[in-house]
Amino acid sequence: MLPDLGVPDPSILLSDARFFRFRALEDVELRLEPLTVLIGENNAGKSAVLRGLDVALGAPPQEDDFFIAVDGSRSADFQIDIRFIPWNGSEFPDSVSDVVGIQMLGLTGPVQHFAWRVNGSLSPSGAGVELARRYLTAWPAGPSDEGPKLKRQDFALVSYFLLDALRDFSGDQRSGRSFWGRLLSDIEIGAALTAEIEAELRALGDKVVGSSEILAAAQSDLAGISSTLGSSVKSVGIEPLPARVVEVARAVDVVVAARNGHALPMRMQGQGTRSVAAVLAFHAFTKLKLGKGGDAQPSLVSAFEEPEAHLHPQAQRAMFGLIEELPGQRIVSSHSPLVTGYAKLEQIVALRQTGEGVRCFQASAKDLSPPNLSAADRNTVERVMLMPHSECLFARLVILVEGDTEEAAIPVFGAVVFGCELSSAGITVVNAHGAGNMQHIVSLLEVLHVPFLILVDGDKAGRQGIDSV
Repeated sequence: MLPDLGVPDPSILLSDARFFRFRALEDVELRLEPLTVLIGENNAGKSAVLRGLDVALGAPPQEDDFFIAVDGSRSADFQIDIRFIPWNGSEFPDSVSDVVGIQMLGLTGPVQHFAWRVNGSLSPSGAGVELARRYLTAWPAGPSDEGPKLKRQDFALVSYFLLDALRDFSGDQRSGRSFWGRLLSDIEIGAALTAEIEAELRALGDKVVGSSEILAAAQSDLAGISSTLGSSVKSVGIEPLPARVVEVARAVDVVVAARNGHALPMRMQGQGTRSVAAVLAFHAFTKLKLGKGGDAQPSLVSAFEEPEAHLHPQAQRAMFGLIEELPGQRIVSSHSPLVTGYAKLEQIVALRQTGEGVRCFQASAKDLSPPNLSAADRNTVERVMLMPHSECLFARLVILVEGDTEEAAIPVFGAVVFGCELSSAGITVVNAHGAGNMQHIVSLLEVLHVPFLILVDGDKAGRQGIDSV
């Protein structure tokens, strides 16, 4: 468990996003939950969603952000629409309403909302991207529903942070713009104590130089710089230790001791350890930097690209647990069945390449509620499919079978018939533990647009199972 991060509860939830001609997303709309898990094959648009939200919430666009059609032509513009609703209740707090303005607050049923539109276009010269950000007066919105331009203070409502798949703590240690660098930009030691520490550092440095014949001789020789450059140089010395507290902060290292090994600095750790450390540095940043100020703090939206990268299975689950405990809204893209298996049905968003381009599929509240899915049926789906067979959500075809014998035999038969393992063809065999459970599993597969095939015995129970589907 993480400690209480001390960040105020969010006031707004990023509830919906629509992408038009942005990267791989020609026309895609999705619903976002407090925790959303994006799944799909490579190049299905998961990273494009995370990047698009970054642009919509303030990041500068790039020329690579424009959609490229099958014939290789690049779109001249893109559009991103995003909508916000209250995190709790049906109305925004005054701190949000005062910024947005009452005239920009619409209603979806009894719930308030406001929306933004970002239009990007290539500059006439072909170099650079021109961007316009405006409020929307309706949702969904057309061209005539654009309102006033966003103001600088509007962006203070939300802080969006994207940790991409290339995160590496050893690199973050050298960057003042990383979460680690920003965390240590001011370690907040009082002026009097800073002066005392810096005096001790200088004394220790002098002691090191005075105790080393090599350093003392080198310092004496380097003093010749003064005479060579003349009045432009006052003196030359060697500092074996950082002389200022701010330099100490920049030189801070993280040392990891293996259970039965030596303690090694972060740069000598494996990629998995460095990836986890980058996420934990972000935890510390949110706790110590964003947790100050009170009611006017921005709502935090954190995006994680492939948090399972370079981690062993138990660590993948632990990483997902860390992200779940973060404050604010979290959006995760993942290829890991272990991560997906711990997500809830309404949190899963499947992005798939179809003949009509990238499409988004997710279960609605109606799909997951009676009479479509009872609480018992939902438990069956999660127990039978998500936990042991969550890889089926990534499959190109799911074969549903009744029991253990078929689950063991079908992959063997398939390897003989097709000359390859079924898994290498993107096929997953799922044991439904009885034909009566087929209907519940199929309901989720259909919503998430996963093709399926059902094999049952020709007995009464098998026929009834098919009839229920």
